[in-house]
Amino acid sequence: MNGRTTVDFVGAQTVDVVQGSAVNGFRVSVFLAASATGDKLPPFVVFAGMPGGPVSQEVFNPAFGAAAAEHTVQKNAYCDATVMLDWIERV
Repeated sequence: MNGRTTVDFVGAQTVDVVQGSAVNGFRVSVFLAASATGDKLPPFVVFAGMPGGPVSQEVFNPAFGAAAAEHTVQKNAYCDATVMLDWIERV
């Protein structure tokens, strides 16, 4: 798909642009886990962004995302020690 492709329902008021991994790429990591008894833990989504930056402010806005998932930011959307501790505390 090229950078001008959009995906949404007909008549939607806003439309997100589908981005590739080129210059306008978007990086995110998702933790999916289950207990030994088979209970699924809430997803933990790590967005690329600096703590305190614009992405962080959007992610930590209570109106952002689904209530059933936890969110955080890390410079490269990697799982480092800080993100892992955050996951343990929040999930």
